[in-house]
Amino acid sequence: MKKIILFLFLIIQCSAYAINWETITTPAGKTAYLDKDSILQYKSYYFYNIKVFNDSINDFSVVTIQSSMSKPFSARINFYTPDEYERLQGDYLNITKNITKSLEPVTYKSTVNSCYKRVKEITSGNALQIGF
Repeated sequence: MKKIILFLFLIIQCSAYAINWETITTPAGKTAYLDKDSILQYKSYYFYNIKVFNDSINDFSVVTIQSSMSKPFSARINFYTPDEYERLQGDYLNITKNITKSLEPVTYKSTVNSCYKRVKEITSGNALQIGF
């Protein structure tokens, strides 16, 4: 009985963190994963993290994207391996750390454009907003 109580106590004390990935499929048939909890509106931009397959390293990468709120212009402002990203455990405080004014247009069938469109849908009422 004591072992069961100890086991339950340890389970309660160990908080598990799970990333809320949403699968996004582009019109070209590529797949990406959007971390819905990472979406942030700051100034006139969206910031969010996506996981994509990186052909050059033959593995996944997590990329922080900065997108204009009004036009499909974006920039890649940070990169993580999936393990590095997991270790952050939802610490999105520095998501705007590498903010830039150098955004590039995204194309219709691109992964970033598909994620951008989904972010706009999600934020139409409930994204975290901060203003400085």
